[in-house]
Amino acid sequence: MDRNYEDKYSDLLTLLEALPEVIRTLYKGISTLKVSIELLSERVNELERTLGSVAKLIDEKTTALVNTTNELKENLRDLSSTSDKLSEELPKEVADAVRNAVSQLTETINKLEDFYMNMSNELTLIKRSFGDQVTVTLESMNEIKGDILSLRAKIEDLTVCVNELSTTVRKEFDETRSKVHELELMVADLSVRLTSLEQRVKGVLHE
Repeated sequence: MDRNYEDKYSDLLTLLEALPEVIRTLYKGISTLKVSIELLSERVNELERTLGSVAKLIDEKTTALVNTTNELKENLRDLSSTSDKLSEELPKEVADAVRNAVSQLTETINKLEDFYMNMSNELTLIKRSFGDQVTVTLESMNEIKGDILSLRAKIEDLTVCVNELSTTVRKEFDETRSKVHELELMVADLSVRLTSLEQRVKGVLHE
């Protein structure tokens, strides 16, 4: 059998035998990637839930603060009204001090209320923006997971095809080698017959 022909088939068989292992390694890598994507998706969901809990807590505290500041402002208005009524009876310095204290307390409470309201509004914006980003991220992750599943299915199909191809090539190689061996035997037999015939002819010519 031609040596180059046999070497080429041998190299092809070696390659085909190595391919399944390469495909298995690729399959494992894709499976690991899928697990990583799923873990990342769960982390994003956890972060979204945590942000929601924090936002809810701040909303509750802001509502409680607003209620408290409203009560304080109402009490300060009552105090201011009372101090106005008593201003004629109180010394001017005392009345002015009370009014200044009420004014400063009212201003401080208003600033505190504005601060918490602004923080609540900013948190709402952050929450909405983060929610949009999470939605886009999760959609992308779902698409990636879909692509991974599709790729895994294709790899499984490729594995089957490679195994079938390897079997077919090996079978054809064995059949071809068998036929070539038969031809070699026929050529050898023919060579022996030709040699025998040649000797017989020479013997006849010598007689």
